[in-house]
This record gives sequence, C-alpha cells and structure tokens, in this order.
Amino acid sequence: MKLQEALQWRYATKSMNGKSVPPEKLDPILEAIQMAPTSIGLQPFSVIHVSDPELKKQIQPVAYGQTQIVDGSDVLIF
Repeated sequence: MKLQEALQWRYATKSMNGKSVPPEKLDPILEAIQMAPTSIGLQPFSVIHVSDPELKKQIQPVAYGQTQIVDGSDVLIF
C-alpha cells in the first residue's frame, strides 16, 4: 500500500502491540506531515516526536489517560 493510499484510509487503533515503528516507515510519515499544506502557508505548526517511555507516562494524564499514549512505541504531538 502506498503512503497516499494509507493516508486516505482512516482507522482509530484502540490497542497497540508494543512493537517499535521502524525508521523506514516513520520517516516518510514525518516527511508527509512537513509537506502538508496550510492556509496560504500562514498556519505554521510543529510536530514533536516522543518515543521515550518516561516522557510518554508524563504526557498520558493530559491526554485524558489514554492508554495508547504509553502502549504505542511513538507519539506524534501536533
């Protein structure tokens, strides 16, 4: 499946398997985020990539306690 096809298909993952996302899969996703258009380029945004387990535990309370935050290998914060 090509990246664009994958982006068109939406699914909310409720549980994670604990496996790490390899860089060859994560890097194209981060690149696609950087290329995402904004309104006349006037809406700059940042993406924070978190993979540290201790930092994810600190983030979980402000994410309404969602278990996906700590169960997933990576968290992308927009």
